[in-house]
Amino acid sequence: MDLPPPPPPPPPAPASSAGHGKDAEQDDAVSSGLPPPPPSAAADSSSSAPPPPPPPPPSSTPPPPPPPTTPSKVSAANASAPTSPGHGAPVPASKLVSHLPLDAPDDLDRKWYAHFYHMQKALQGLDEAAALSLLKPPQAGAAPPSLPFQPDIALLYAIITEPSLAKQYLRYLTAVAAMDNYKNVTGWLQKLIDQKFVKLLGSCRSQLLWLIPGMNALWKQLRSVRDDADSDLSVYSVARLMGIPTPPKYLAYRLTPKMEECLVFMMERVQLGYVTRYQKWFASQFLSSPGSDALVPDLVRYVCAVFHPSNQILSSKITPRYHILGWLYLLCKSPTVLARVQLAMFFDYLYFKPSDNIMNVEPAMLLMVKSLKSHPQMTLAMIQFLVFAVEKFASSPTNKQHMHKGVSTAFTMLLKLGVVQSIHTIEVPPSLLVLGHEDFKSFQEMMPEPCTRPTEGFLESLNDILISWIRQDNAQELAPGLGSFLYASLERMVVSSKISMSDVPKATCASVFDSMLDQVLSEQQELFIPFLQAMHGKDISIGFRLLAFCCSRHDGKSVEATLSPYVAFVEAIGGNLAQSVLKDLSLSQHIDDARAHATALLGKGENTQAPVKDEVGAVDAAVLYILPYLFRNLDHPSLGHLQSRGDALIQLFISLLTPATFQTIAARIMLHEFSVVKSRLASILVSSLSWSSWEQYVIWDIVIVEIQSTNLPSAVKNVMAAARKVLACIQPDEHVESMNGLLKCLVQFSPDASMLQTTFKLSGAFDDFALAVLSNWIDRCPEVVKNYMLVILQTGNESTKDVNEILQKLEQLQSRRGSHTLSILKDDVILSALRKIVQSHAFPTISSFLVTSPLAAPASSPASLASSSSSSPSSGLDPPLKKQRLLGDN
Repeated sequence: MDLPPPPPPPPPAPASSAGHGKDAEQDDAVSSGLPPPPPSAAADSSSSAPPPPPPPPPSSTPPPPPPPTTPSKVSAANASAPTSPGHGAPVPASKLVSHLPLDAPDDLDRKWYAHFYHMQKALQGLDEAAALSLLKPPQAGAAPPSLPFQPDIALLYAIITEPSLAKQYLRYLTAVAAMDNYKNVTGWLQKLIDQKFVKLLGSCRSQLLWLIPGMNALWKQLRSVRDDADSDLSVYSVARLMGIPTPPKYLAYRLTPKMEECLVFMMERVQLGYVTRYQKWFASQFLSSPGSDALVPDLVRYVCAVFHPSNQILSSKITPRYHILGWLYLLCKSPTVLARVQLAMFFDYLYFKPSDNIMNVEPAMLLMVKSLKSHPQMTLAMIQFLVFAVEKFASSPTNKQHMHKGVSTAFTMLLKLGVVQSIHTIEVPPSLLVLGHEDFKSFQEMMPEPCTRPTEGFLESLNDILISWIRQDNAQELAPGLGSFLYASLERMVVSSKISMSDVPKATCASVFDSMLDQVLSEQQELFIPFLQAMHGKDISIGFRLLAFCCSRHDGKSVEATLSPYVAFVEAIGGNLAQSVLKDLSLSQHIDDARAHATALLGKGENTQAPVKDEVGAVDAAVLYILPYLFRNLDHPSLGHLQSRGDALIQLFISLLTPATFQTIAARIMLHEFSVVKSRLASILVSSLSWSSWEQYVIWDIVIVEIQSTNLPSAVKNVMAAARKVLACIQPDEHVESMNGLLKCLVQFSPDASMLQTTFKLSGAFDDFALAVLSNWIDRCPEVVKNYMLVILQTGNESTKDVNEILQKLEQLQSRRGSHTLSILKDDVILSALRKIVQSHAFPTISSFLVTSPLAAPASSPASLASSSSSSPSSGLDPPLKKQRLLGDN
């Protein structure tokens, strides 16, 4: 609803002193011409009708809205800025959210206050019956009233910001919101809490949490629970309370009867091959509305703890429960819902006892075992969550011991009753056992912990497995299985280690993956391509690691030989070279985030690890190694497709830079190790107008460094041509970063005639920019500016457009310089040319330099003066010496 703009909210009324009572408040109200505030509930307990809400405080009655004005840039800029104390009334503080001095006005706060303000005006002087008839929506068939506010929003704002009258406004809101079963009110409250809860004032936040006496008693009872041993049987410990299973009937209450009926039908009647269409229908019926994902944990608890299939169903082809759990698991789109679903799956594990029903823990275990091949990431995430829950959820050491015992008991009972045959972290595929059972056994036994140095025995066992695979006749058939197995074995080590950019083998976790790649890539493409494809299917960062491996081992190789493994891999997965390079490089930040997360979970932060030379993070590997190599060879024919995406590659490069790495890159550009912009300077700078602020600042600094490092006339000429194109596309008030970069760039070099012409022709919006650049050029290279000006001044007059533009810029420059005269206005040739052109008083500052003092003029006869005055109409502005010389020559 569009509302007329209200005045700013009134400042809070000062607290009344002890001597001011109800009579004083009524006197103030009467004296201001407004009705007095309604009596409080304590004063009139017999009256059941609540009084109407009070009007705004009389002392700060808001003025009417100002009349509309003609929009302009200045007025629009001033309208959004708060008035200072010296120029108007100060902007009062918000009554809803907390504001810092530099914060912009909050839209939600402003709009909600507008509704509240107009509601106060509408309700002023009305009794309760009239107020309710105005606020309540009309009955069916009646015409809706034309209100300048939305009642539910206005009443919510009043309840939250006016604690003293909250109960009265709440009664109004109850009558208004009952018409739509609180649907709109719930939506507005949810929006307020989701977006502004952190910024709410303390008083407003307390209004959102009203304490119910019954919940208060329950909370006190829960707080009395403790974990220490107590002989008093009436006091329960947390472990004892958690060990009591929730009755299944209470878990079923969270589901509607229709939902329960459909869910049971899938687990009792539908065979596994036909369940997909029923799952899609169920999701569209019950899980498609906003907020319905909160029902997924309740569905999981129903599947685990409520529905227990019979032996007849278990022995048939009916859809098993773990399949339903896997479907619900994959429905989770947010991390919070996923964590709740995982907790619902493993809740029965934490305090499991041998006497508990094994059917409660069976579906989660089967889901982990059955998903190991098709969804290994799901199994890994479930195991990690179970370990995290046992280690972090316990509120005390006693509770933690109970959780350890419960999970251990659950796994023991699952193995004892034959739900699963064995529990292995990684199962070696039977097809790979031909490579040597003993090699795989020693490989798994000597597997190093992440962030630790691998042993020589482990590296030898890995080498033996690879050599045995290469010697097999069916090595190509074994490649996908071996790639999947080795990555699953080395995943924790790979994820938690940095990127090795050295071709010298080292006994570190990062070099384990590189040594494996070094041996695999030495074989034919028919072998290493399916091997890498299988690893890429489990982790998409394999492409980045392969690209880093190739670029770090380029010494003595051609570009084709260096990148041939990566190019072959990209073609095998059906990708485009340019798109794949950009996609893999954009994963560098995610790889570093995953490494930090993995080391944190393992309790081995980066500060505890000794730094290793030539091992860097993924972002540093991309910025300091991969991208410089690509920029150095971007003109190579094999990288032609990548050259067409040069703008995107440069933007990605700059977005990954930090102040520290930028210093290193600038030094390497000055040393001519590589070049970034090269001959595509103009298109890159025009494209940068849509980049972020940091990216625009950095690209101009790189341009300056690169041009200064070459110091070639052709490079300076390219800069001037690019600057002209940028000035043709730029908007001074929108592209501030590019204006600053262009200013820093132009003052570094000497301009050509085209650049001088463009600068003199800049419009008034560029005045400060143009004057700053011209002032620098006049001081640094006056001869260049002088020659250009002479060409224009000697071929035109004051009315010529080019001449007029030069005169205007000179007039403005000298006016800004004040007593410091421009060097160009001290040149006799320029002054002589100006004396022949400047005839009007439109340029008073320039004219003052063209008038010579009479004392300095030599004597001349009246005849000569008459002769000189008749020879030229503008000779009065020529120097006297020049007149004498010309007359003497004649």
